[in-house]
Amino acid sequence: MTIDKDQTGAPSQAEEALSRLTSCSSYKAMQRLPVWENVKVADLEPGVDQLLTEVKAEFAELEQLSSVSWETLMVPLERLESRLWDPASRVSHLQSVKFDEAMKEAYEQVRTKIVDLSTEMNQSQAIYNHIRQLMQDESLSLTRQRVVAETIKGMEHSGVHLEGEAKARFKAITQRLSELTEQFQNNLIKEAQQNTVVATSAQEVVGLPEAVVAQAIAKTNELNAASETKDAQNDNATADSGPWTFGVSGANYLPIMERCESRVLREKMYRAFKQRGMAEPFDNRPILEEILNLRQEKAKLLEFDHYSAFSIDKKMAPSVGAVDELLARLRDVSLPAADQELETLKAFIKSQATDAPDELAPWDIAFWTERYRQTFYNIDQEKIREYLPVDRVMSELFKLMNELFEIEITPVPAGEVPTWHDAVTFYEVKEAGELIAGFFMDPYERAGEKREGAWMNTVVDRSEALAQDGTDFTLPIALFIMNARQPAEGQPGLFSLNEAETLFHEFGHALQHMLTRVNEGSASGINLVEWDAVEVASQFNENWLYQRSFLKTVSQHVNTGESLDDATIDKILESRNYWAGNGTLRQLLFALTDLRIHEQAVSDEQKPYTVEKSLRKTLIRTPFLEEETQLPAFGHLFAGGYAAGYYSYKWAEVMAADAFARFEEAGLEDLAALKPIAKHYRDTVLAQGGSQSALEVFRAFRGRDATADALLRQQGLL
Repeated sequence: MTIDKDQTGAPSQAEEALSRLTSCSSYKAMQRLPVWENVKVADLEPGVDQLLTEVKAEFAELEQLSSVSWETLMVPLERLESRLWDPASRVSHLQSVKFDEAMKEAYEQVRTKIVDLSTEMNQSQAIYNHIRQLMQDESLSLTRQRVVAETIKGMEHSGVHLEGEAKARFKAITQRLSELTEQFQNNLIKEAQQNTVVATSAQEVVGLPEAVVAQAIAKTNELNAASETKDAQNDNATADSGPWTFGVSGANYLPIMERCESRVLREKMYRAFKQRGMAEPFDNRPILEEILNLRQEKAKLLEFDHYSAFSIDKKMAPSVGAVDELLARLRDVSLPAADQELETLKAFIKSQATDAPDELAPWDIAFWTERYRQTFYNIDQEKIREYLPVDRVMSELFKLMNELFEIEITPVPAGEVPTWHDAVTFYEVKEAGELIAGFFMDPYERAGEKREGAWMNTVVDRSEALAQDGTDFTLPIALFIMNARQPAEGQPGLFSLNEAETLFHEFGHALQHMLTRVNEGSASGINLVEWDAVEVASQFNENWLYQRSFLKTVSQHVNTGESLDDATIDKILESRNYWAGNGTLRQLLFALTDLRIHEQAVSDEQKPYTVEKSLRKTLIRTPFLEEETQLPAFGHLFAGGYAAGYYSYKWAEVMAADAFARFEEAGLEDLAALKPIAKHYRDTVLAQGGSQSALEVFRAFRGRDATADALLRQQGLL
């Protein structure tokens, strides 16, 4: 369907819809900031139809180019790619943080069209030939050479060489995978809206933090108020009599597993949490099995042995074998440590509890490991939370970034930049008084509306090609999302130590996006950084939280203003390596399961859960349920970008620890000694983005390749 202006020359309805979908706010020198509230259901189909018509026409002109150069080919391609995906990325983001059923249905109607056109563009033989011709241009900078080379590889991964039935099948697979991954994520969000665990006795909630109990009471009353068949005795649940309704989410799972003295409630929550994505109508198992088979077929079409080999072909790791070699070394060091940790825990339980269970259950481990920490390290995670007000942690993080990288970070007054929720804050980043970047921060959970986990996404890339109004380049804009516990009404937000660590992690990602000095949008920030190296900046950044002087500075009791005492800080630092062996094995289980299930098709004889179970029995030392599986709720693999790449966390963790070791060698308390190293780190890891391979960037900073020794020492496993 062709969409034109009406006969008066006025914009058509479709053009107006597209304008609203792509509308941007103006904030100082920042360009392309979305107006989130303008993304409306009614605009999606007419707006996307208009968009596709325009993009198709302009792309067809590029296919007919007679003279190829960077300016005539790559710049227009970058602009078209941005135009095509910007509205889709905004809708996808909003579905992650503000889920709406009507928007989901509308998006499903247009997503097929967007994916189809994107696939056609990536399979264009004419454009492929143009880019290969451009590869011969010796005047291209090193950054542009890498963009061209990686674009060629990307098109080859998109089946540009396929013909006839194979090409049509590849397109159908790509489309179906897009549908399935969206369905996988939506199932988890919708299930979270109604998946609850109920405690009916006050004994069941003994030990839980007051804030968690208060939220459970509020949840009960909320559900009762919305129910058409109210139970009169439950209309006014109280903290004394309950009942207490807990949403099955990470924000409730951890405090119940770690703090609840009732094995009954712990078991209820454990079983419910491990069964996510398995109950009708939200059963993700057939979805993930189809995803695995389609990925396998896709890899075969491109002449790879399996999807794991296909995935690693574009990563930093040279082969699946090289990944297995690293994971095997970590496994061999961690297994004996994990065995000793479990024996120590069992002995502790016997010494502490006269009614200790004869046999530990899966829902006992987190509770007793937390009790062990409290006993031997004198660390009460809920007490620590009182020392980590959100505003304080954020301000001290920004102060640290200023000391290391000489950047100033300040919040923008509410209302000046459009956001998607009142809880979201926009911050601007300056260097020497000049605005260089910005980011959105969305810190708290919203069960049933916001998907679980934490992540960083890009909103605007630094790019010459996308610059407007006579500017040299667009300023990079990031967003990062957390699911920290909602503060009680009228109370300040408080981070747990783990949540503060998550903040540092996601901010590390944002730094790499915002502090880039690359002007080619395709390689700026995290673009073109290999997937197994993209976690380096984030994991590196976590280390600053656990420096003695910083913990002293960042902590400030919410009521008294006092810092954590030295003895508690000592215990926090000592406890970091507690359970390191078992914690590493858990990550290895995820990484190895991911690789192995992507190496073979799913059949009645070979189910992914069987592979997972076999690896669990080999690796995991703590008790688990025979029937439990992580896969139906494993969004990283089936609704994210980590398919056959979950190992990236460990691969990058090795690099991050080795990079941080350079700071440790200089002396972490000596700011004067750290400044030149921090500058070098910024000028390489943070500034160069994907302009070079991650291996070259790391060598530029460290002077050599990374080794696992620093990580193993850091975790007390060497």
